[in-house]
Amino acid sequence: IDPETCGPVFIGLPQDVQGQVYDYPEAFFATRVHRVARPEPEPRAIDEVATLLRRAKRPLIISGGGVHHALATQGLERFARAHGVPVVETIPGRAALLQSHPLNAGPIGVTGSDSANQMAGDADVVLAIGTRLQDFSTGSWTVFRNPDLTLVSINVCRHDAVKHFAVPVRADAAAALDQLHAALGTWRADDRWQALALSRSARWKATVAERTQPAPGLPSYAQVVGA
Repeated sequence: IDPETCGPVFIGLPQDVQGQVYDYPEAFFATRVHRVARPEPEPRAIDEVATLLRRAKRPLIISGGGVHHALATQGLERFARAHGVPVVETIPGRAALLQSHPLNAGPIGVTGSDSANQMAGDADVVLAIGTRLQDFSTGSWTVFRNPDLTLVSINVCRHDAVKHFAVPVRADAAAALDQLHAALGTWRADDRWQALALSRSARWKATVAERTQPAPGLPSYAQVVGA
């Protein structure tokens, strides 16, 4: 199986077909092992992205579901912490970085948070890792409002890496993060940008907590679950 060409599959069978019997050959059910390819990034691509990040004043990571598929959550946390780059998440990328992490600015997109969408609107370099950047996550691209934005797309799928105006890096998320971390050395993002991410995230969490308070006289969610 190649992650570039595989995807969701729906098989719909009528009930009468499901009730029929057919003698399949035993070879049809033989065990078959599929190994998913994990391509390494090109060194030239890593050098290009490292140069872009060093020049960035407001870098941002978008963590997609590919971070989970590549088992790259620890690499993402190490990269964000070492280089001080805030992280926002797509829906499939949720929990790649714990919500309590100071650099997690929340979910992005039409079903996301004000904090994440504000960060995306101000960012000058966006490192999209393991995400197809579809309309749900980008608000039909309205979340990106900086005219000088540089987008970097890291993806095992060539189609999803090569986005319009993006710098494509076709690679496994874990391998790309590890090599980019090594290439950046001791570089860190501006502390003021990190502080802004923390402030916006705190305001968003406070708003959510306020809006989700139970009405007077009604039990809270925690009380219901505990019961």
